[in-house]
Amino acid sequence: MSPALSLDNVSCTFLSRDDPSQRYTAVSDTTLIVGEGEFVSVVGPTGCGKTTLLNVAAGLLAPSTGHVKIFGDPLAGINSRAGYMFQSDALMPWRNTIENVIAGLEFRGITRTEALEQGNEWLQRVGLSGFGGALSPPALGRHAQARGAGADAHSQPADPAHGRTVLGT
Repeated sequence: MSPALSLDNVSCTFLSRDDPSQRYTAVSDTTLIVGEGEFVSVVGPTGCGKTTLLNVAAGLLAPSTGHVKIFGDPLAGINSRAGYMFQSDALMPWRNTIENVIAGLEFRGITRTEALEQGNEWLQRVGLSGFGGALSPPALGRHAQARGAGADAHSQPADPAHGRTVLGT
């Protein structure tokens, strides 16, 4: 069986903010294989490229060199088999809890009715049913965001047993 995630000799270079004629390398010749069902932590100091690798795995950033595969298939564009949870809360404060939970589904083109159904199921699964209409208080914010990252177009739990991966920075 193919790995859930395969980064093969991935490098990411960027133009320097200070001098656009210069480039800097955030990640160099990195190979990482994550098997289905594995739990992996990428640990390192600030600025070492952890978030860059997650952005590559999520399909938010194409590597400058190297290859990315998801369950054996080359990644082209956004990784639809992964949820992404940002380092800081990325909730939309003008939206209530359910609106934040379903945002990703709506962005993927799921009808509002279906998105609300799936979103309410997720709130129930994590013990937050009844909070859907509330503006997301900080105590619920990260929890709702984490659950929303796992909600996908097929309403599968965000776990390797169902072929879903949650990426976080």
